[in-house]
Amino acid sequence: PFGERRSRAINADFVTLEDGTGIVHIAPGHGEDDYAAGRKYSLEILSLVDGKGRFTSDAAVEELAGMGVFEADPVITGILRERGLLFSEGMRPHSYPHCWRCRKPVIFRATKQWFLGVDKKDLRKRSLGLISDVKWHPEISEKRIRSMMESRPDWCLSRQRLWGVPVPVFYCRDCGEVLATRESFDRIAAMAEMEGTDAWFYRTAEEILEGVKCSCGSGALEKENDILDVWFDSGVSSFAVLEERESLEWPADMYLEGSDQHRGWFQTSLIPSVALKDRPPYRSVLTHGFTVDDEGKKMSKSEGNVISPQEIVEKYGADLLRLWAASENYFRDIKVSEEILSQLVTYYRRIRNSIRFILGNTSGFSGEEAVEYGEMTPIDRFILRRFHIMNRTVMENYNDCLFYRGTREIHEFCNNWLSSFYFNILKDRLYVSGRDSLKRRSSRTALRLMGESLLKLIAPVLSHTAEEGWQVMREESEPGLEESVFLAGFGEVPEEWEAPELEEEWMNIVRLREMVLKKIEEARGEGLVKDPLESRVAIGVSGKKALRFLTGISEVLSEYLIVSSAEVAPVEESEGPEFMDGSIDISVTRAEGMKCARCWLITPSGEVSDRYPDICGRCADVVGETE
Repeated sequence: PFGERRSRAINADFVTLEDGTGIVHIAPGHGEDDYAAGRKYSLEILSLVDGKGRFTSDAAVEELAGMGVFEADPVITGILRERGLLFSEGMRPHSYPHCWRCRKPVIFRATKQWFLGVDKKDLRKRSLGLISDVKWHPEISEKRIRSMMESRPDWCLSRQRLWGVPVPVFYCRDCGEVLATRESFDRIAAMAEMEGTDAWFYRTAEEILEGVKCSCGSGALEKENDILDVWFDSGVSSFAVLEERESLEWPADMYLEGSDQHRGWFQTSLIPSVALKDRPPYRSVLTHGFTVDDEGKKMSKSEGNVISPQEIVEKYGADLLRLWAASENYFRDIKVSEEILSQLVTYYRRIRNSIRFILGNTSGFSGEEAVEYGEMTPIDRFILRRFHIMNRTVMENYNDCLFYRGTREIHEFCNNWLSSFYFNILKDRLYVSGRDSLKRRSSRTALRLMGESLLKLIAPVLSHTAEEGWQVMREESEPGLEESVFLAGFGEVPEEWEAPELEEEWMNIVRLREMVLKKIEEARGEGLVKDPLESRVAIGVSGKKALRFLTGISEVLSEYLIVSSAEVAPVEESEGPEFMDGSIDISVTRAEGMKCARCWLITPSGEVSDRYPDICGRCADVVGETE
């Protein structure tokens, strides 16, 4: 199970001189390249340095025995000088491996180790063939792990440490053979299950094996002192976690870790799994970058650029931290700073304010008030269509783990389609129309349906906001909802909302509205109007199709444009922008008449109510109904 025990060594020196020539020293026992060359040319693998970094007595020069390798440098040059063998002496800077913790240079030496041969029994080939069975997020990850698997060396499984999971083998003191049998493994496993792996260190070989003997007949056995590479521990974690629990199923649905784990955990999990089960331990793998500051620098306490998650939660709340993580493209390194977080506050508030508007305008909503989809007004059915498109796109991105695209779609829908478009048009019918009017009930139905689905959609990211909104909706409009948003269905909306036949007509209205709003802003700049509601819009249309279209919606055009009046008339020629099959001229003037104190629209004086002289006839009818 552990392959073969052989030597491993890493390091080699190659110094390039100014004239392009190179000087190489070869030490097969102290460098990976040297070791490979030594084996290729049958050189003796000499390891002349002990575990404490001191020369052994095997060194050819007696003075070096027991001396540290770095202390020996001047001694060696001195001996060469005395013997007339030193041609030149100087310092040349070159790269050299150092310990990442203490920053001291590392000494490599060949020692006996346990290896897993990745090419034995076609293990590498089988692993490479199964990589494509996994869904990789992002897709480039598959290419990355494949290239690493193709070039990886055999896996050195043993480590010389005083703690960890021991390499479970014994050695015969008499013949030197390795004892690693099914019986010995079963004994060790039974002991570890009862006492833990530490029992290996305080029990003797005789206590563990209880009479088991070597094939030579000797019972004089000793334990291996090395431990297993910790990557092997983590690499087989799927078996320990998933196979040992009845409620879980192997393999894992997803492995989630940083991009550096293509070389680490993802690979060290794949190899044992393919060896034992002939399939990967995961169905999908998601890799992410690392958190850096706004300049792209690694966060470090010494640099003083660390922003802890707890600081963000205390200042902004947990949902903003979740939104930051989900709104960034985490396939690469993710930046975080106070400036970035403050921008996200605006991003978050737009979504939250949309939910507040919906909850505030559906308070007290009941099933009796609901309007069937087919009876809804066109604008309500159109916004449900836009919600359907957004919902489908978000779910596709969620399923592909592209959360930053999903949250962006939600934000753009709330900001562009709800806040800037739908809510603005809706305010008149919600606040001014009669309580039981079809328009108002239709819009409240659409808001209620969207609100429920929107809370479900944001729940994976803005969990606290979604639950808070859900509880308000349960208390104020629909107590029959599930107890929690997390117990409700997810990502499903009625197919009838798709309504593709509405798209062309309403996108023309949206485009017209944008052109009219631009003209109103110009009129405001010239001082003609102070508010869009004071505007009278005249639209000259040259195209027959466009004229029929605008004439057909003339009764609701002022409502959609949010102005006091809108008039459509044919013109033979127009120098204005293109619109449908022709072009249009748009002019904005101040509407003439009286400003209604209730709806703020300007209406002709003849439409003023005798009973309520300060409000328009429409508002008078609504007020009269409530008295």
